[in-house]
Amino acid sequence: MIAAKIESSNVVQVIVAPSIAWCEANLGGTWIETWADGGVRKNYAGIGYSYDEVRNAFIPPRPYASWVLDDATCQWKPPVPYPASGHWVWDEAIEDWVPA
Repeated sequence: MIAAKIESSNVVQVIVAPSIAWCEANLGGTWIETWADGGVRKNYAGIGYSYDEVRNAFIPPRPYASWVLDDATCQWKPPVPYPASGHWVWDEAIEDWVPA
């Protein structure tokens, strides 16, 4: 199984371990199981992610201040959808996509 160590709602370590009980007994701290497919806690935990107890979800770092959290997926979404075609990058200064 894969376990994420949580400190102040932040993921600080992710390891492969025999069990959560083993992590707590041998490494101390608070540990929560994570899955590579993200199915149970929305996303696979990574260092720098946060853990939201209410949503029971791992949330990746916010990429830009203007992006909002999608409650269904716990992924950050831009305020403007990605254009249907072409190569684009996000420009936070204008809060829109610009050609890459």
